[in-house]
Amino acid sequence: VRPSWAEVHNFTSFLNKQLSDCDKYNYCQSYVIKQKWIGFKSFVIKFMLIMSRDFATQSLKSSSDVIADNLENFEIVNERRWENNSHPYIFFNPDGHTMTFLGFHISNQGHLLDSDNPSVVIENNIMQPKLFEILTANKVLLQEKYNQLSKIQKVMKIGGVMDMKWIADPDPGYVLTLDNMRKILAILMRFRCNIPVVIMGETGCGKTRLIQFMCSLQSLQTGATNMLILKVHGG
Repeated sequence: VRPSWAEVHNFTSFLNKQLSDCDKYNYCQSYVIKQKWIGFKSFVIKFMLIMSRDFATQSLKSSSDVIADNLENFEIVNERRWENNSHPYIFFNPDGHTMTFLGFHISNQGHLLDSDNPSVVIENNIMQPKLFEILTANKVLLQEKYNQLSKIQKVMKIGGVMDMKWIADPDPGYVLTLDNMRKILAILMRFRCNIPVVIMGETGCGKTRLIQFMCSLQSLQTGATNMLILKVHGG
């Protein structure tokens, strides 16, 4: 089954946004990346294709050759549930010199793994082992234990993507899990790419609270002034 035009549009919109951010990233233009970190840009492109499928077309997958000049290698598969799939994220932060990693590990052999379940291989050979050694030597955390981060450390990760000028916890009573972090960033990036967002779930599962927390993070100084909550009950 061929992807719809909407799916292709969302896929290309998100990929274009990510690659544009990558192109503006200071280190991607530096001598270190071009001459020393051989394979870094190839790794980024492969990762961006995986992210674009997850963000824009969740029912889209490609063949093992992830770098392609067109969409001929893509096909529609059965719809996937959020909680049953991996969501590895790399963001080039608006400050132009930092990146945010979330939800994945890179094995010593260069395979992309799910951080929640490292036995799950998302993509084989996404990074050259030599590049893994170089990045690790430069203290890039490729096997970070995200669930062991404190709440303020998690807020700092989200804040880097949001370009927050100062960091604070807007709701000390809110439990910020790794899954909630992924969802907040997924919503944020879809908005930036003009991709529609629909949040579904059982009553009381935390949909409204998650949006409230996300909005509070983005408006720490002024408070959320344009968010209206309308409770509608069927009868």
